[in-house]
Formats: sequence, C-alpha cells, structure tokens
Amino acid sequence: MLGACARPAPEPAASSQAPLINAPTLSATRLLRRIHLTLRGREPSPAQYALASAAAAGGTLPVFLDQQIDAALASPEFADQMLAFGHDYLKIGDYKRGSVEGIVGGTFKGNQTVDLTPCAAGTLHAGALAHFRTDVNQGDPPSLCDDAAAPLTIVEPWWAPGTQVSVIGRSGNGKQTNAGTDCGRIYMGESSNNFPHAGCGCGPNLLYCALPRAYGPPMYPRDVESNPYLADAQRRLLFEEPARLVAHVITTDAPFSDLVIGNYTVAPRRLQHLYARWGRMNSDNAAFDSAGWWKTATDGWDKVTFQSINPNLLDVRTYTFDPRVDMGAPIGVPSAGILTQLGPNVWYPRERVRAARWLETFACRNFTAPDPSLVFMPAYTNDPARGGTCQHCHTTIDPAAIHFKRLEVEEDTPRHGLGHINLGGIGDWQWRKTFQTSFADPNSPGGIFWFQPYGRWNANFVASTFLTPVPPSQIMTNPDARFLDFLPAGETLFGQQSDGTIGPLGFGKLIVASGDFDRCAVQTLHQRFVGRKFDPAAEAALETQLVKAFTQSGRKVKPLIKLLLQSDEFRRGL
Repeated sequence: MLGACARPAPEPAASSQAPLINAPTLSATRLLRRIHLTLRGREPSPAQYALASAAAAGGTLPVFLDQQIDAALASPEFADQMLAFGHDYLKIGDYKRGSVEGIVGGTFKGNQTVDLTPCAAGTLHAGALAHFRTDVNQGDPPSLCDDAAAPLTIVEPWWAPGTQVSVIGRSGNGKQTNAGTDCGRIYMGESSNNFPHAGCGCGPNLLYCALPRAYGPPMYPRDVESNPYLADAQRRLLFEEPARLVAHVITTDAPFSDLVIGNYTVAPRRLQHLYARWGRMNSDNAAFDSAGWWKTATDGWDKVTFQSINPNLLDVRTYTFDPRVDMGAPIGVPSAGILTQLGPNVWYPRERVRAARWLETFACRNFTAPDPSLVFMPAYTNDPARGGTCQHCHTTIDPAAIHFKRLEVEEDTPRHGLGHINLGGIGDWQWRKTFQTSFADPNSPGGIFWFQPYGRWNANFVASTFLTPVPPSQIMTNPDARFLDFLPAGETLFGQQSDGTIGPLGFGKLIVASGDFDRCAVQTLHQRFVGRKFDPAAEAALETQLVKAFTQSGRKVKPLIKLLLQSDEFRRGL
C-alpha cells in the first residue's frame, strides 16, 4: 500500500559538472568579475580589475576579494539583486482581484475605500471633495458643489499628514456609526464602492475613503491604483511587498525564518492603508480608527508590524483557539511574514494550493502525479489525504493546508456587487453569521438573496477528513468547528507536532522546527549564488556543513553568501 508523497529521488550529477571538480581556480580578474556579477549585477570597473591583478601579484588576493565581497554585500546594488531574487524565489503574480482598468472611478476594489472626487473648477466649492453617487442613495449629487448651504468640513487626511483638505457634504462628517450601521465597512460594487448607510461619511481623517489618482489623456483617464506597472500604484505595491520583504530580511541580517514566522512586513503608507482597510472591514475593529498609524507612515518601504496596520494579524507568537470547544471567534491569527501578506494570499486563494506552493518554496517539496500503475489503498471516498491516488501528495499537503483556513481571501458574490476581502472566521465572519446574512435583491425569488459568501466551505471542509477532523454531529451543533486550523493531537507535519498555534504561523513553526526550512533555504541559496544544485551523492556532507553554519549564524543570509563565494566551487567558476 502506498500513501505518502515522498521527496523526489535525487537527480544524478550532470556529466558536464565532473571536470569542474579538478578545474583550476579562476584568474584574479575573472573571479572578481564573477563576484561583482553575482552580488552587484554588473562588471567591476577597470580600476578594480587593476587592483585585483596587483593583489594577485602581491599575494594578497584572498584579502582583497573578501573586501570586495563585504563592500558588495553592503551596497544598494546588492539590495536590488535581492529584490530580483525575491521575485524569482516566491513567484507571486499580479494582484488582480477587484481591478478593472480603463476608467478612473471605482476601478480598484482592493483598497476597500469610497472614492472622493473634487468639485469642478468654476463651482462654488471648487476643489472640495465629496463622494458623488446619483444612482442609489449612497452619495451626494454633483449639484452639491454649488450649494451654499452644504456643510463644509476641513480635515487632515490620512494620505497627507500635516495638511488639510476641504470636504463637502456628509463625506466629511467623521461618523463611525449611523443608525446602528458601522460606517467603516464599505459596500463594494461592480463600478464603485459605497457607504454602508446613507448617513455615513468617510470617518475620522477620511480613513474610509481615498482620493483617486489618474494618468493618461484627459479624455481617457485611467486609474493609477489599478495599474500593475506604475511603481506607486496599490496593485503594484501588493505585488512588490513579498519580494521587498525578502530583500529586507537579507540585507538587514534578520533571520531568514522571519519570512514564515516573523510578525512584520515592509510597506509604504498606501499599502499600509490597504491593510488597515482589510482589518477595518471587521466591525469589531472600530477602535482602530484612532490608532494613528498613518501619521508615522512614509512613502518608503518601512518595516512595520502587521498588528499595527491590521488588528486581526496578531503580534503574539503563540495563540490557541480550538473551535470545537472555544465558542465565538478568535481575536485574529498570529502574523507570519509572507504567509499573512495580502498579495500572496490573493494569488493563492485556496488552502491546499497555498499550502502546496509554500511547501515547494520553503521546504523544497515537489508534487507530481504518481506512476499510474501504482495502487493506493484504501480507495478514495471523500478525503484526498486518506484515500486513493491523491494520498501521494495530500498526506503532506493537507497537514499544511489545515493552517490556512481562517486567512480566507475572497471576493463575495461579485455578481451582486458585494465583493470584498476579509479574514474568514474572524470577528463577524463566523459560519452562522455569514449564513444568516441577507439583503434585498430584485433578481432573486421573493426579492431576497441569501448571502453565503463562503459556500464552498460546504464542499471543501468535509467532516471527518484530515482537513476538517470534526465529526458531522459536532458541525451540526457548532458550524464554526469546521474552522479548526491547527494540527490536532497525534498528527504531524515533517515529524513535528503542533503546539496549538492557529493559522499560518502554526505552519511556519512546524517547518522551521523540522529543519526542512533550513535545508531548503541552503539548497536554494546555493543554487542562486554558486549557480547549480547540490550533487546529493557527492556533496551531502557539504550541505550538512552549510546548514549547520546557517543555523548557527541565526539564519542570516549574508554570512552564508560569503561562505559560498569563498568556496572552491564558486572560485572554479561555472
């Protein structure tokens, strides 16, 4: 009987590598060139070539090359190289959800804000901002710009601390609630986002709103935020963030494991605002409106803890919540570096796909179909981790996937214009609350549409499976029990048992504790900086030695890079 997804058999060493074992070391100038190309992405200058030749003649070449390596590792060019490496390493694609290019208003839904528009030149309140929406009772009519009796408010906006803007109409009323409605939650429509109640405005410091930016000719303006090619567009920032964190971790000598167990990210103000809106869509976070995170944010890629910009991404490193016995909802999930960044979770929006990708990236596990002649027992019924051919991979994937249930990134029923991104199962997002929500819909029988945004959970979170190890009877009485998102007692991932930490951090802890994260990191970095994979037959001892050096350094990457560039293999060339 077969039922495991084993590590693939080692690839045999390529025959072209054999002569390199006895190949002579590169000349001083060629070795300097390789160091510069590897760390800086460019050739040395003629003066540096001359210094290398002089050092070789004077017997001081090792010292000279070490100095060159140290200087390169501290250079801005190295940071640029690590950014490029981060993109190659993670393979995170473009953030596409809620984005339609071509028109200026309401095209980027990812920011979860209401768009403000300035009154036109020549009107009484020219330049004053408001949300103009005439087709439903969620905005103000453009005629408000010429209304002398319209309320005018002076506000310090979140996007420009220390400045003031004029806001006309109810957009500047600063309300957090109105008629029992939480104004911080935005209705996300197909063409624009709206206030949740006619009396709501943009909240304190206009935190629920944004000032759209446009580019292109006046007749055909385009929305800046939805463009993935503009450097400061929010959609582009979401794509950049994971690779920027990789570059930050490496260049600042932070532990490489922070990528999966760290409580921070790097983000400029506009990206921080997107995280703040993501968290604020949870009504439990109304007090977060006064956090003032935007006052210290800048336009640079600053280090920032997740919890300071989203209250549901917790700083605490061990947080347990067992929905089988703990009623209500957890206060959040512990933050975990790239694993809790918004862009990657949108790019890999399903638990098993996300788990497989992170196992490939951070544990060097590859998933391919088994030989069709193999027979797996027992036969498949409803659990890919415990039956049929699917066991070949899912015995590894599902113990990882169980940790990604609550960090749900979803656009809800876009056909009905209510798409938004949220943390599934946190705060308002419990199963019974989601299931019972309804709203008027003239296209549905009886005028009511029963809003069940995560209906796929019925199909995917099947009772008494590895992904949902809860009996049907318990789910019938406690639907939230299906959100169990840590390994139960007796189950392991890479031989490691869970300490009960829920969410992605629980997964990150397991792969780091197992040693697979360290081995995979060394393998990946060796391939990147030496230029080839390890030869598993001839270099097992070398790999073990480098892993030990890596962990003893506190998982710092730059010391490992220096070791690799000082190695005989690097100095023999490719």
